[in-house]
Amino acid sequence: MAQGRLNRDQFFEKPAEMEATDLKKALWTVYWRGAAPLRERVEAIIDPQSTEVRDRGVKAPPDPGLVLGEVTQFAGLARSGSYLAGDRRVSRQERSQWRHTFRRLSGEAQDALRGEDVETAGVAVTGMGSRPFIPLPQSWVPQRPPGLDSRGGATNGTRFPGASFSTGHAHRA
Repeated sequence: MAQGRLNRDQFFEKPAEMEATDLKKALWTVYWRGAAPLRERVEAIIDPQSTEVRDRGVKAPPDPGLVLGEVTQFAGLARSGSYLAGDRRVSRQERSQWRHTFRRLSGEAQDALRGEDVETAGVAVTGMGSRPFIPLPQSWVPQRPPGLDSRGGATNGTRFPGASFSTGHAHRA
């Protein structure tokens, strides 16, 4: 048992000695200073009907099948380059708003995980992920001039060919 904590019997002995006003004050302190989940539990104990009303306010998860369809369509258009290079399948306004579409669809895909059909929602979430790493062709990779290291210095240990840093001055070869 953790130090400084009361066990169950000791805890129930203490409130038995307290008056109702002191118990209300202690409960108020726990409610007011506690984290949101603790406040929700206290509210559920005090007024169970209010939690039912609050639960109705929670938005139902979207249909995973519809989300998967939208994600598949968006990902296919994005991978074909329709959002970056003009394409008739994507309007000009939609092309400029692709970031908002991506954010909305990724949020809906994650919300769909709260529903019943987790497998379909999981496919939608992975559909919003990036493609696996594909290395660039060697012709696209910039090449270093011969005799230079990765930082642009000479491979003979000096920053510039013909320079010596032992004396701090450049010497001619």
